[in-house]
Amino acid sequence: MSDGRDVVIGADGSIESLEAVKLGVRIAECTNSRVLLVNVVNYDMVFRLGVHMRDGIKAMVADGEAVLEAASSAAGCEVDTQMVEGDPAVALLSIASDRDAGLVVVGHKGTGSLEHMVLGSVATRLVHHSDRPILVVKPRKSANAEDRAIKILAAIDGSAESIRAADESIRIVASTSGSVKLLHVMHFPLVSTTTDIGSRFHEQYAEAVKVTGDALIDKAESMGASVEFETVSGAPAKLILTEAESYGADIISVGSKSTSGLSGLRLGSVSENLLRQSPYSVMVCPRRAVVAEATG
Repeated sequence: MSDGRDVVIGADGSIESLEAVKLGVRIAECTNSRVLLVNVVNYDMVFRLGVHMRDGIKAMVADGEAVLEAASSAAGCEVDTQMVEGDPAVALLSIASDRDAGLVVVGHKGTGSLEHMVLGSVATRLVHHSDRPILVVKPRKSANAEDRAIKILAAIDGSAESIRAADESIRIVASTSGSVKLLHVMHFPLVSTTTDIGSRFHEQYAEAVKVTGDALIDKAESMGASVEFETVSGAPAKLILTEAESYGADIISVGSKSTSGLSGLRLGSVSENLLRQSPYSVMVCPRRAVVAEATG
């Protein structure tokens, strides 16, 4: 996330979205970025509920204005606000693209709890269809989280997506006394280390990741960010959560290759598992944008 680029935050009145506002504002302050609070009203709900169109739209607009007022108050600083009509995921992606936002921030769950029990939630669709980082915020675990520097656990696997996730993490903490832990989880259950070929593969892969880790450390140190690096072996999602607990992370940062088509329906990826299981906020850096498909 380049310094000075907008941070777009979805505000829907839920507790999670208010937490998203608070964390999004903290990050914006660290990166000298403007904050845009966005409330999306979906007039289609008027027709679904059989409400008189004029009265229904008037009520939804009034609710949206109240949500933006509450979110602005929670921000505690000067912010821009915008209310738009449409599908929440599509609208947020469109606004982020128009403003070339450096980060989109949303709560893990919105006001429609039933909707967010399935894979088509706003947060999940944003992760699968964005070309820019998406931060999915969960209520902070520690009561004093707002009073200390941000700590990010960035999981890397050598892919371009995970390197981008690490880069974004470094940028966020570079202007503060925050810190980043780069965590590489080796997980090749089908490649045995008992054979010569398998052993060489593991050695070469570990060396390649070390080179990547060293380069990220050099970059972080040149930017004044506190950073450490560790390699572990095992099931990625489980180990990432364990390390996040030990590190006291505020955010887990990962890359994701699920960006379009049927991949948006796939369960079981590390990023998907973390979004569902993590008690920590998760920042996902997708590979490319497929905004049009977010309506699917």
